[in-house]
Amino acid sequence: MVKNLTEVEIIDEAVISFLSCPIISKAFSVGGWIAGGFPRIISKFVILEHPLAEKAHHEILNDYIFSYINKGGDVDFFFSNEKSVSNALSSDTHYHRSAFANNMWTTSPFEHAYLKIQLVNKFFYADVKESFNNFDFLNSCYAIQKREGKFYLIYDEEALSADIRKELVIKNSNSPYTLSRVFKYLNTRNLEKISGESIDILVDLLIKSASDIFDSRYSFNLFKPYLENSIKNIFKLGIVEPEEAIYFLGRFKNVRHEPYGPTYVTDWASDVIASSVNS
Repeated sequence: MVKNLTEVEIIDEAVISFLSCPIISKAFSVGGWIAGGFPRIISKFVILEHPLAEKAHHEILNDYIFSYINKGGDVDFFFSNEKSVSNALSSDTHYHRSAFANNMWTTSPFEHAYLKIQLVNKFFYADVKESFNNFDFLNSCYAIQKREGKFYLIYDEEALSADIRKELVIKNSNSPYTLSRVFKYLNTRNLEKISGESIDILVDLLIKSASDIFDSRYSFNLFKPYLENSIKNIFKLGIVEPEEAIYFLGRFKNVRHEPYGPTYVTDWASDVIASSVNS
C-alpha cells in the first residue's frame, strides 16, 4: 500500500507547454490523470535536474522525451469511470482500440516523431492513490494531474528512492504482462538491479505463468503467445535461480540447427538447470 505521497506543482514552462497539447488537455479536462512511465520521466526533469544545468530546460526535456519515445514509451491516462474515457475522445479524434486502451498519437517536441497516448479503458480507479496501489512496480508510482489550471507531479517517495538506487521493486504478481515489463525496465528504464524482496514475487509470477493462473481481470489476456520469450528473458537476466526453471519442464524447446548437420531439439528448462550444474 502507498504510504507517503508527495505533490509538487509543475512550474517549468517547457513541461507545461508539452502537457497543454490538445489531446492531452482534453483528457485532463474530464478528470483523467497520467500515471506510470511518462510521469517518471518528467519527475527526473522536474525533481532531479539541477536548475542551473548547462543545457536549456527545453533541451533537457527534449532529451528525456526523445529517449522515452525511442524506447517504446507512451503516455497512459487513467480515469475513474468509462464515461470519462468516452468524454476524452473528441468527435474528430482518430484512435484504435487495443486490449485495454484507446490509442492515439500526438506530435512530440521532435520533428517527424509521435508520442502514443493511451486512454486506459479496462481498469478504473477512484484516484491516483488507488491506481498506485494496483501497479505492479513501485517504480511506476508517479502521476501528473491538472487541477484549477495547474499541473502537479504526484509520486510515492519510496518510488523516487528506489529509482535513485536504480533498483526495480515489484509490488505484486497479478498480471501476465509483468514478466515482459521486468525485462523492459531492467534493460531500457535506467535500472540496474532488482530488490531482494522482489525475487519471491517474481518466482510467484513464474509459478502463475506455468499454471496460467492470473487475476481474473486479465481474462482478456492476449499475451500468451509471447509469454515464452518473457520467461526465457527473465532467466537470461540471471535474477532468479536456474532451478526455478523446473516449473517449465516439457513446456518449451531449444532448437539448434547445425550448418551442415542435423537439427537438435532439447528441452529448454532441462538445459537451463543443467547449465547451472555444469558451471
